[in-house]
Order: sequence, then structure tokens, then C-alpha cells
Amino acid sequence: MFFERPESGERAILVHIDLASEAEAEDPRELEELALSAGADPICFFIGKPL
Repeated sequence: MFFERPESGERAILVHIDLASEAEAEDPRELEELALSAGADPICFFIGKPL
């Protein structure tokens, strides 16, 4: 199923949680690339670790 996206795009706040238990760490830049390819305009990027 496809849906229409607004032509102007949307602003996005990206949040990446770095889980130490993962065998292979993910690159947070991949999240930004996914947002850009979806037409979003990332305005802020938070990277955190669970307590």
C-alpha cells in the first residue's frame, strides 16, 4: 500500500539508543540517511545509552 507524502517534507528529531548488548553496533548516520530518503529534514539528533 502506498500513500502520498507532502511535497514540502517534514522536520524530524532523530533519536538513536546505543544498546551495548547488540553484537554489531549500528551506525547512527544510517538513521539520518533513512530520514532524508523519506523526505524528512532532520533538525536535531540525540544519541543516548540506557541506564
